[in-house]
Amino acid sequence: MVLNNATLGDKLGIDYAQKGGFKVWSKDRIVFAILRGIWNKDTSLRYANAIKQCAQPLTVEPWGHIAYLDDWILGSPEIEPVIKALGGWGVENDLRRLAIVYTPNTLKSYQLKKMVLESQGEFVLHYYADVESAFAWLEAEGFSTADKHFTPPLQGVFN
Repeated sequence: MVLNNATLGDKLGIDYAQKGGFKVWSKDRIVFAILRGIWNKDTSLRYANAIKQCAQPLTVEPWGHIAYLDDWILGSPEIEPVIKALGGWGVENDLRRLAIVYTPNTLKSYQLKKMVLESQGEFVLHYYADVESAFAWLEAEGFSTADKHFTPPLQGVFN
């Protein structure tokens, strides 16, 4: 069975008028991202540009990334190649560790597995149900930060 947005929204009780968005910033060799809402291709393209903008100064040496997805609902299928390409860009530009944080959700897991690169070479991906475990793993892997609460600074890319 193929679920289109209307069918999926009906099944989940989602209002598709809700716009997707994100906040992205970097600190201490880590790029932080908070995702929210329902994403379309335009949102994913803006997100990819924001990640590249924030990560570019870090790419002279290995860097980490943590993404908080509890407020992200899902995306249309057209976001998948954009996010997959972003992962490739990250790996080519010395992204070494990615922690994705969200409360376990079968639909999110399904879509994430379709678009997020699996661990390869020096790049390692882990999924976490809580922020504390994600930050502990990043720190154990050499990417520590004093900001372990997803508190966005005044500067950064907000959408």
